[in-house]
Amino acid sequence: MGNRVGSAYVHYANKQEIRNSHYRLADHNTVFMAEMFAIHKAIDNILDHKLYDVKIESDSRSALMTLESLGDQRQMIWNIKNKLKGRENIKLMWVRPDIVKWEMSEQICLPRMLPIGRR
Repeated sequence: MGNRVGSAYVHYANKQEIRNSHYRLADHNTVFMAEMFAIHKAIDNILDHKLYDVKIESDSRSALMTLESLGDQRQMIWNIKNKLKGRENIKLMWVRPDIVKWEMSEQICLPRMLPIGRR
């Protein structure tokens, strides 16, 4: 009770935090949709700033598997898939929640989704 739904991503380059973005979502959203929204916003950031060789790391297997499937008809999922078409320089990767890797020069991490308190 009193929990709020939020979404966020953090952009790192050369092991330095470049940007972090947080979004407040309507309370009816699920954690899954919050994770999909974070991926959507991270991709927008990549495209807006013309970044290349970027790795998006998420601990949400279900979000990443949904993006690989052909069966999901939700608009946000299709929007993400369309943005990724032909962009081999954007990699989506699953990571264990307790592991952070710094292998590439650009990376977007989706922090674990936590309830957002009232502001």
